Amino acid sequence: MATDTTLRLVDSEADRGDSIPLERRRSTRRRIAQHVTTLMSRPNDDAASNRIGSLRLSDISQTGLGARSQQFLPIGTPVTVLFPPHGPERGFDVHGNVVRCEHDGEGYHVGIAIHGLPSMNVARRRRNVT
Repeated sequence: MATDTTLRLVDSEADRGDSIPLERRRSTRRRIAQHVTTLMSRPNDDAASNRIGSLRLSDISQTGLGARSQQFLPIGTPVTVLFPPHGPERGFDVHGNVVRCEHDGEGYHVGIAIHGLPSMNVARRRRNVT
């Protein structure tokens, strides 16, 4: 007796809140709503060609950022995201590269692979250093 086995996609409630469906994550993503300043340069350009921009963050993980942008950012663009100080915590910078930029009618959804977030211990040490 032969059975017809078909692979099908199951849409669970847990996946509905995800802004990028069907992706594989290496770390837990957290939702965030924050405007940040960015420094961007085109790949293979020197540091003197940095442009200042802004992004509205939508999610963050140890390995990447999801954000909204009003301008197109080419894949591979080096980006430095400047997180401002908040209360007693010092600000910090995160470095990464654009890995996705998709137009959706209201701007662009941008994915940035980052080289890690500072740990809370590092942030506390920085705060205590004068």
